[in-house]
Amino acid sequence: MKALAHPPNMSIPNLLVPLQALLGLAAAPHAPEAGRPNSSQAPVRSVSRHLALVLSLFVLPASGAEPKAVSLADLLKFQTEHPGDRRASAPLAPEWIGMIRRTHVVGDDLGVYKDPENPTPVRLNYGGIEPHGTKKKTADIILMAARRTPDGSLPCQGDQRAVYRESLPAVEEIANAKSLDKLRDWFGPQFGMSDGWGGGPEGMHSSAGWTFVSPSTDGNLHYLSIFAHVHGRKGEPAVVDILTLRQADLRPAVKGSPEETRQFPSAEEFHRREIIEQEAKQQAFPRPLRDLLAAHATPDDSDLVAYRGFVNRFRDNPDPLLLSQLLAHAHEDTVDFSMMLEALMLNDHFLGTKKWNPAKRKKALGFLIDAFTDTKQDDALFDACIVALKCLGGGKLQLTAGDSSIDLEVTLEKNGDSVSGNSPDHAPALIRKIQKELRQRLDASKQ
Repeated sequence: MKALAHPPNMSIPNLLVPLQALLGLAAAPHAPEAGRPNSSQAPVRSVSRHLALVLSLFVLPASGAEPKAVSLADLLKFQTEHPGDRRASAPLAPEWIGMIRRTHVVGDDLGVYKDPENPTPVRLNYGGIEPHGTKKKTADIILMAARRTPDGSLPCQGDQRAVYRESLPAVEEIANAKSLDKLRDWFGPQFGMSDGWGGGPEGMHSSAGWTFVSPSTDGNLHYLSIFAHVHGRKGEPAVVDILTLRQADLRPAVKGSPEETRQFPSAEEFHRREIIEQEAKQQAFPRPLRDLLAAHATPDDSDLVAYRGFVNRFRDNPDPLLLSQLLAHAHEDTVDFSMMLEALMLNDHFLGTKKWNPAKRKKALGFLIDAFTDTKQDDALFDACIVALKCLGGGKLQLTAGDSSIDLEVTLEKNGDSVSGNSPDHAPALIRKIQKELRQRLDASKQ
């Protein structure tokens, strides 16, 4: 069995949901996981890369026209002449291309990054200047691989959003960093945000990341991405557990080159390929689950109109088949499917969906409990139990069936829910006991 402890306000799904739903992305590949994390196991996925995408949404002028192309030299000149001022993101001319490679993995005793990583082509095709800091007195040049959406925003491709710095510490010096404070001394506050977990003897675990470009000696640019898994007790400096570095040598792209266009696709082309792949994957799922997945990942729907509409229709007419299918396939993507289950069932979801009719929610919760037998592994069952307890107002679930058991506590709090306990063994006898207990609580509830 795997222990899990989520402190208040740090529920991983609650942190990830808005970012993933907004961007139509799965969890960040920086931290692959072999199972549910605890304070001594492999780190969970970080959302810092995804939040960096949210932070990179530069909006077009009111006229809707694409700004005139700029060069890096233009941005440097503007930054010098207008310190601290913002300059709206515009197409880069020339664009900058290269191949990102993971070059350093330090301290990975758990083998989180044991699998080889293929080089990633990058084409930085937009640039702008964004103020930073609480008083916005300084501003950074931002180069990114992005595409212009119909509403004028600029979502980035992966983590390919880099801050320009004239100089950086030597790579080997960075690779030997032992503390989060040292990394922040060099690079400032981490870009975006990260999730946190743990709270055991080692303290809280979290992650931090930065991405930069800087001039190289040959007149081109050097790309450097730093990502750290850290832990620390309250009041003590956070220690670096794992540090990964990714690098690329960037050169100006040759405008109109078919070979470079093929080798270094634009963010628009990557997006087109992702849509094709996404739609192909959705076809493997039965309806109505397929329809939920399509609504959840609707392209360029930053207001989540399609997703919200689907959830509202479910609340008007709860569908037992959808819940059955969702739990039956939850093991294929425990993070995304768990978040979709929360969106369907929980009233306090970020989507701004309509409140449940109490009688219909009670009916839907009965369907959910019935669907526990459709789960295929313990994580999917555990997530479903968490959602059911949240719907019931929280509480404990401590049951044993033979050698199998579940020990779960959910506490609903004003500023976030707390979840702790051990995930259950996926045993039919235990599932039946869990269903019986939850049905009794549902029947006794005032929903």
